[in-house]
Amino acid sequence: MKKLILLFFSLTFAFSLWAEYQIPRHGLTAHLGGVASLYEIEYNYRFLVKEKHAFSLSIAINSAAINVGFPLGINYTYGQKNQFFASIRFVLDVLLISFDEEVIVPSWAYFANLRVGYGREIVLFKQKCTLYAYVSPAINLISGKTLPWAGIGLTQYF
Repeated sequence: MKKLILLFFSLTFAFSLWAEYQIPRHGLTAHLGGVASLYEIEYNYRFLVKEKHAFSLSIAINSAAINVGFPLGINYTYGQKNQFFASIRFVLDVLLISFDEEVIVPSWAYFANLRVGYGREIVLFKQKCTLYAYVSPAINLISGKTLPWAGIGLTQYF
C-alpha cells in the first residue's frame, strides 16, 4: 500500500511538469454511490489539460457503514460544459463488520473499477461545479466476481 501511495504522488509530481495552462487543477468531489459504497469523498489532480481533453489522478475514501474503501485511479475527461468521462481505479476495501459468523473481520478485498459517465458543468452558489452521473462496474480481484455499481458526484475545482 505504501508503494502505491508513493507511486501515486510521484506520478502526480511528474505529470504536473507537463502542464501548459493555468487552470484549476485541484478538485474535490462528493459522491453518492460508487464501488461498494454509499458515499465517497474524492480528490482529483489534473495533470494534463489540452483544449477539451483532461487527464487527472484521483485518491478517495468511501464507506457503506460496514466497510471502508480506498480507491486510487486515473481519469480522462472530454469536453467542457458537457463532458464524457472514464476512469480506471483500483480499490482496497476493508470489511469492518460482518453479519456472517464465518467471515473474519477485518477482511480485505481488492477491486478493479471502471467508471464511465456524463458530466454537466453547472453554477451552484455562484461557483462553477460539475455534476456527474456514471456507471461503475467492479471486478473483485480475489474472487473474480463482477459487481454492478452506479453513482452521482458533484465536483468543485479550485
